[in-house]
Amino acid sequence: MALTPVSRMALESALTEPSANTEIKDILEINDNTAGTVAASKAVIYNAAGGVAGYPTIEAFAQAPGAVTVLPANGGLLVKNTYYAEDTTNNDAFLLPTIANSTAGDWIIIRDTAGLANNEKITVGSAANGDFAVGSHITGINVTATASTEAVDISVATDNSVILEGETNGCGGAGSYISLVFNGSFWVCSGVARNIGNGSVAVIGAGGFRFAATA
Repeated sequence: MALTPVSRMALESALTEPSANTEIKDILEINDNTAGTVAASKAVIYNAAGGVAGYPTIEAFAQAPGAVTVLPANGGLLVKNTYYAEDTTNNDAFLLPTIANSTAGDWIIIRDTAGLANNEKITVGSAANGDFAVGSHITGINVTATASTEAVDISVATDNSVILEGETNGCGGAGSYISLVFNGSFWVCSGVARNIGNGSVAVIGAGGFRFAATA
């Protein structure tokens, strides 16, 4: 959606703050790119490097995911431009569309609606879809009785999958999600997971929310 005149004026006025210059100029330029793949796509891709049409790509998310769809059976192919949300209770693995069958702006969202119990796991991706865009990142949020902390896992060249796994007092909070957007060359992955229980076990890491290289 295009910026309103008032929104544009507010952003332009903020350019007097040096630290905001680069990010705000990127927002204005993306808004002006009515003919490019960014404006035409169904999703926004924003990060520090390697973005669509030369724009940065830190977060990948669909602006209006639409109606909810139930996840396929274990081993099934996820359909692009689809919002999946359900109470996942099985240790399921799902395939992503291959690079050859994907177009810049394609997106997929997977959201767990009721939380993951200990050892319940969702794996998204395989070698068939190629590596994720290097620098994709997922965030884990741990909330305890006295504090809230965050951590990230950042993908490297061999990562082709993302795993969301429940842990007692760790990863698996209801509403945790995985979001993927195809940037024309690679799937860009982001997402947020919160803890269940007392939050004493880190959400990000082995046994929790993480990137991986799978077959």
